[in-house]
Amino acid sequence: MEKKKWIAVWCILTVLVVGMGASITLSAVMFNKVSGLKTSVDSTLAKDEDVAQEDDVVIADEYTIKSTKNISDAYKEGKEDSLNKEDKDTLDMAKKVLDEIITDGMSDYEKELAVYNWMVKNIKNDSGMMSVIPTSGQNAATPNGVLKSKTAVCVGYATTFRLFMQMMDIECKIVHTTDRIHSWDEVKLDGEWYHTDIYSDAGSPNYSHFNMNDKECSDNYEWNTDFFPAAMGTKYNYAVMNNEKLDDVYKLPKKIKKAIEDKKYFLAYNLGQDVDDEKVSIINAIVQSISNYVTDSYNLSAKLIDADNGDKVMAVYISSYNDTSAMDNLSDKITEKINKAVDKAFSDFAEMTGMEDGDLGDITSSSRTIGSSDEAIENESLNEGAADESESVAAE
Repeated sequence: MEKKKWIAVWCILTVLVVGMGASITLSAVMFNKVSGLKTSVDSTLAKDEDVAQEDDVVIADEYTIKSTKNISDAYKEGKEDSLNKEDKDTLDMAKKVLDEIITDGMSDYEKELAVYNWMVKNIKNDSGMMSVIPTSGQNAATPNGVLKSKTAVCVGYATTFRLFMQMMDIECKIVHTTDRIHSWDEVKLDGEWYHTDIYSDAGSPNYSHFNMNDKECSDNYEWNTDFFPAAMGTKYNYAVMNNEKLDDVYKLPKKIKKAIEDKKYFLAYNLGQDVDDEKVSIINAIVQSISNYVTDSYNLSAKLIDADNGDKVMAVYISSYNDTSAMDNLSDKITEKINKAVDKAFSDFAEMTGMEDGDLGDITSSSRTIGSSDEAIENESLNEGAADESESVAAE
């Protein structure tokens, strides 16, 4: 009987010990989960906080802005042998480009423009989403990967452009949005800083994001203006540098039509300093009417720029909806065969889907819009821009 008592006691004690252990284990698990949740929340909050630095910043949770100063320094100091193989390859590719596009006697502005033109023409925009046929090992975020693959995300455009500028002794920085989802460049010309976002112009080289000031750039982006230098000038804005007089606003439709026929993406007109609300509204209405008329194939937008000398410059930007970049490396014969095969397969597609024949182009083409605020300019916006000479007519 005594033995049975002790067995019962031991059983009770065992249950109590096991129960306490389970409770402790459960508490530890719960603590770890809560701690993990807190860490996750802290991490999320950290992503929303701005980073006051230029390099080693992760954009879109995936692409890191990396310094290439060692490459440009080795180039300028003649110490290329000190570079590792990848950096040496990067420098060799970059030198080849500069040798092709830079000539003696060019100003810093002309050098920057030459690099911009080469990049929008030769480097394809990679949204980071789906490619027709993904290329394994392709790194679209570094100058090495960009110059090899001729494909770039925003970080790739920014770091490659900065490398070119640094090699030519033109001061350049990479700016990122406060939420770290986009990056672009700031370049210094004659003591003034300008924003250049090649990623946003790729595919439609209309210079709408070339050498913007803070006011223009802030229409689309927010960034740490305390950390990055202020960009206040307009002297080297492309529209200010390349415009013509427009004496009769009613000639604008023919000029835009010819530009489209000639496959031009950009027009700019100097309106002088005496610009009233009516003139601006007429130009706005003309651009908007043309945009509505050609909306299936083209996107038109406009922007009123205040030049440093007080002139008002109206820039008209044209973006094509027709994307044929996938055929760039194919022969005319193969391209023709592709077009015939697609036409044959989809000839009855409009009828099957109940669409009008003209709607088919919207399915098979892609749009390179300039930005959410780059849609057709609202009359109200333009009127406000004329009333307040410091305001832009439309976003870049």
